[in-house]
Amino acid sequence: KKNRNDFSDMDLLPPVIDPLRKKIISKVTSQLFDFYLNDEIEDICDYIDLMQVLDSAGPNDTIVIHINSVGGRLDIALQLRNAIVTSEANVIASLEGHCYSAATIIALSCKTINVTPYCQFMVHTYSHVLYGKENETKSQKEFVDRFWDAVIDEVYSGFLTDEEIVSVRSGTDIWLTSKEMVPRLNALKEKNEQKESEMIQNNASLIDDESLDEMLEALSSQLDLLKKEKKKRTPAQNKQSTTTKKKAKVTEQNAGALSS
Repeated sequence: KKNRNDFSDMDLLPPVIDPLRKKIISKVTSQLFDFYLNDEIEDICDYIDLMQVLDSAGPNDTIVIHINSVGGRLDIALQLRNAIVTSEANVIASLEGHCYSAATIIALSCKTINVTPYCQFMVHTYSHVLYGKENETKSQKEFVDRFWDAVIDEVYSGFLTDEEIVSVRSGTDIWLTSKEMVPRLNALKEKNEQKESEMIQNNASLIDDESLDEMLEALSSQLDLLKKEKKKRTPAQNKQSTTTKKKAKVTEQNAGALSS
């Protein structure tokens, strides 16, 4: 058929297209996820999507948790903390308003913490209700105290001073502005980097002598193989070099004969 928009009488041929240019294949190497923690932390079902992304994201992915929350249940905050700490992704906490109580646990679990100018940070001790007979409530209270002591040491050590941690245990609320948080976060970052370096050194020191001998033996065998390969290639390279030199010499002699 003829093209109606063409003024010539010649039939139009289909354009020649390079098969390699027919499709554009895109490859996703990294992804950015945003989650907003703006309500009171009450129901774990509200954070299933976040935990699934934390579990499946890779080291090139970034997850930003925008926090403006007055806190909530400790058990949910600790579950989210575990998902954040074990995630391979770069998890960022963006503090954009209130960050109180259980929300501070989530924030301090992230690898990076961004502080906006007007955010507020508050740490305090736990609240709970006890049910049962006197001996049951007494044993439960003793257990919860031990549990909270372990949590506060793990989460806030390096961010709060030792004196502040003691005061929080006794019931004092710690209030911080964004300006007061920045030097504390820098100190916490340095402490975490030092802890990571010490862990790497400790893991290296855990290698026993037998394992070191096995590693050295494996490296020696690989070195022997490389030496043998080099010996195989050397004669061929020398032969090729000699042939090249002979050809160059013959060329020079021919050139001299022609000039004479």
